[in-house]
Amino acid sequence: MDPSSTPSSMFVGAARRAARGIKRLLCHTRGRGGAAVGPEDTAHADTMLRAAGFDPSGVIVFSDGQRDVHNIFEVALQAMIGREVYRPYKGGRAGLQPRYYDIRRLADPSDLPGARAALDWLEAHAESGPGDCFGWPYEFDIDFRGERISAPWVSAFGQAYVVLAYLCWFRHTSEARWLERAVAGARLFGVPCAEGGVAHVFSEQEVCFEELPSASTHILNAHLISLLALAEVLSLHRDCQLESAQQRGLTFLRNRWDDYDTGYWSRYDLSGKQHLFARLCPVAAEPKVFLGKAALIVGEHVVATLDLADKSAPAEGDCRASGIDWGGVFAKDAFRGRQILHGPGLHPEPVPTGTRQNTYLLMRAEPDESPGRAELELELFAENATILEVHVRDLSCTDLAFRPLRPESKVALDKGLNHVRLPVERKDLGEPLSAEYHDFHVTILELLADRTQDELIRVLAGRFGSYRQKDRTLK
Repeated sequence: MDPSSTPSSMFVGAARRAARGIKRLLCHTRGRGGAAVGPEDTAHADTMLRAAGFDPSGVIVFSDGQRDVHNIFEVALQAMIGREVYRPYKGGRAGLQPRYYDIRRLADPSDLPGARAALDWLEAHAESGPGDCFGWPYEFDIDFRGERISAPWVSAFGQAYVVLAYLCWFRHTSEARWLERAVAGARLFGVPCAEGGVAHVFSEQEVCFEELPSASTHILNAHLISLLALAEVLSLHRDCQLESAQQRGLTFLRNRWDDYDTGYWSRYDLSGKQHLFARLCPVAAEPKVFLGKAALIVGEHVVATLDLADKSAPAEGDCRASGIDWGGVFAKDAFRGRQILHGPGLHPEPVPTGTRQNTYLLMRAEPDESPGRAELELELFAENATILEVHVRDLSCTDLAFRPLRPESKVALDKGLNHVRLPVERKDLGEPLSAEYHDFHVTILELLADRTQDELIRVLAGRFGSYRQKDRTLK
């Protein structure tokens, strides 16, 4: 069979689906201000909240698609800044706006009726927890990465903002009851998730403060804001339990910071999902190059496979090929695959919802804790010796963009059949994080470095901050 010089109808269909769904599936604005209920990400059918104004008592509410609900993070923020809390949502924004205001610089919230209304709401909805803790649970169900989290549930993210709101009121009013409430709220950070708290316990010396205790994906912004809340409490009140919680949380950050650092951007969480989005790029239209089978290998385990000659390759699913630059099925002896067309020769400009080279591989598998490196295994056929470049999704861009595969992106192919294994950085197995949320990480790290005087945190804040100035992507 002669190789096709145009895409097969099956792959055209896949490309059309990709055009409709590529942002939905792969270009997430990953990150959630407040208990994972504000993602611009529907790949996992996560719950999306939309601001819906204020309730009759003047407290900000959001719609979950069925009813109006109160988001603890936003209510606590309103207790600090009043009705200004609604400003980011006036344009109809979906999801939550990540933001924080230094409580040491904020004006007196007691002069703001909107702040008072929110504080009254927090007072009315405080619930006693384990020991002498207080918590502010979310009273609505959410879906997160295919998991239903049923109300009521507490979140380190929301809990931290409540603690900070009470501290803000104490700083301006000197009323001891507000400091007492902040201390009681902060004690929940020392309670394990299994006991109704928010601390994922790794050891007696190390914990992570979880945005979603039942999911335990170690979401970075929740851990950081929790550490900041603890630091602010301890600046006003000595407490052995809180000092222990802070030190255990700092130990987690010191031990795991490198896992959140891609080398060019920060990661949202450490969910363990094996998620590789790659692009194969011939350097020229000739000689022709064909892809047969692909596999993602982690440690010694094959965690995802794809057969390009199979009719299911372009179908919707966890492992698939997409893009308009795949050719038809080609057979040569025992090899069967599809041509990787040279996109730049076909597209002078990036195509809508795509790029100039539209030959994508999506390989997603269940979490694998295997040690060792990840590898991409490719079965390729080349008409003559040539070079193939392999790119991976740039996790710093919510628009579709790519980076050269690390540590080596260029593959030298011999004439005929080639079997290649390419090392893949484990940090490139993930989903994009928006600049908005990356900047939020930087902001909290800078404040945390100032409050704790921890040199490692200061270095990490500077490192993450430097990534914003770099030109990182290939279109």
